[in-house]
Amino acid sequence: DEVADGTDPLDSCDLVWTSQTVPPSQAWIDGDCDGDGVTNGDEVIDGTDPVDPCDFQLTSQTVPTTPAWEALDCDGDGVTNGDEIADGTDPLDECDLVVASQTVPPSAAWEALDCDGDGVTNGQEVIDGTDPVDPCDFILANQDTTPTAAWEALDCDGDGVTNGDEVADGTDPLDSCDLVWTSQTVPPSQAWIDGDCDGDGVTNGQEVVDGTNPVDPCDYDPLSQDIMTISEEWEALDCDGDGVTNLDEILDGTDPLDFCDFILESQTVPPSQEWLNADCDNDGLSNGDEVTIGTDPLDPDTDGDGVNDGDEVSDGTDPLDICDFVFDSQTLPPSEEWEMLDCDGDGVPNGDEVDPIEGDESTDPTDPCDFNWEDQDLTIVTEEWLNLDCDGDGIPNGDEVGDDDGDGLPDYEEENNGDITEDDNLEVFDIMTPNDDGLNDVFVIRGIHRFPNNNLEIFNRWGVKVYGTQGYGQGDNFFRGYSDGRATVERNELLPVGTYYYVLNYVNANGETKQLAGPLYINRR
Repeated sequence: DEVADGTDPLDSCDLVWTSQTVPPSQAWIDGDCDGDGVTNGDEVIDGTDPVDPCDFQLTSQTVPTTPAWEALDCDGDGVTNGDEIADGTDPLDECDLVVASQTVPPSAAWEALDCDGDGVTNGQEVIDGTDPVDPCDFILANQDTTPTAAWEALDCDGDGVTNGDEVADGTDPLDSCDLVWTSQTVPPSQAWIDGDCDGDGVTNGQEVVDGTNPVDPCDYDPLSQDIMTISEEWEALDCDGDGVTNLDEILDGTDPLDFCDFILESQTVPPSQEWLNADCDNDGLSNGDEVTIGTDPLDPDTDGDGVNDGDEVSDGTDPLDICDFVFDSQTLPPSEEWEMLDCDGDGVPNGDEVDPIEGDESTDPTDPCDFNWEDQDLTIVTEEWLNLDCDGDGIPNGDEVGDDDGDGLPDYEEENNGDITEDDNLEVFDIMTPNDDGLNDVFVIRGIHRFPNNNLEIFNRWGVKVYGTQGYGQGDNFFRGYSDGRATVERNELLPVGTYYYVLNYVNANGETKQLAGPLYINRR
């Protein structure tokens, strides 16, 4: 049979195993022809080929393997049999290996396999530098075979969504923050629970507890937020679409989830269409319309005249002009500023017209001829009012107002209606008409030249200083009705008609410091 098989009848290890027809010798039984560590006799019992070094049962290895066998790579995985024994891996299992032990070229069959079932062949994983026996170490774009069911059931990135569901959702099974939240079916990892995928300052685990979306930076519970951990990306967002970034809302103390809770001056990004269409202050104008016309989308009455902005637009009045309104349209409490003003110039503040003294009827603060004369302060009437003829008798209002001294000249045009001080013989002229007619063009304090150590200050009705000087009345140092620019009124600006207040401090001839103070009326008729 050996001659027929072409084997050497004198070489006990040169045989065709299936040609054995007579009992072999004990020496042959105890020998190990193929050097695989399994005796020939055990191979016969196991049904493996005693002359094939890669056909054996690993558990039957009872004798030392040969160096030649150790240098082989029986399973073609690129790791020699000897290294597999050292690594504790199976030299007959091409997918049981330590990748770092690969020292010989793997077989083409091994390269075509997908040992870890991740959908990427072993050969491609070697090219990619990923681990062909780690199902979670791969490049997603290189998946070229169908992953196994075992791989699909895994959750490689620990986000609580199985790999299979991530593939179905179109999300990345290697990115723990790329997921469809509602697809979570397995417990996420602790790292994922402690993370903050959307950067909103709320951990993923807390978002799950709160019922908010851990991958939506604008879906969170503010009570769960730790602003010390919010991301720069979240800070730059405008979650509520009000035109103010989340960071600016945090700094302003407003709610980044409430698009009607913001500071207008903090708007730095374009607001959303939803915000533009909304009406935050319920004044009948959309936020977008308010932005266009310049009114405040958070204040229903921007100018404070008691008429909401929407009604002003309907009335054709200016919602930015505190004195341009329809009186009958007032539905809101006007501002204190409005109450102190005298919009129609009739000498009665708006507040007194609307809420007069007991017994008087309310009058129209926009009608200069509708007022209660008992409430009138002639020192604040406007020049326009003085030129009107409210009673239609052909005589201007200015010529009909009071004449206390009976000389036929209205009090506001008297050249001198001041008082002489008892001690220092100073005479203060509390009316001046700076119209270049040579009469009372300056504020006259007769006798002040005798007391050069003096200081004069003049204030408007709101307490704003409009003039101040040292040594008043010395040389050409006189007040001529112009601001000296030391307050909010511009320098050299001609002051309007009205009542002002002077304060004069001076040192008299006895070295005593004295003060005179009182009203000063400026008129130009």
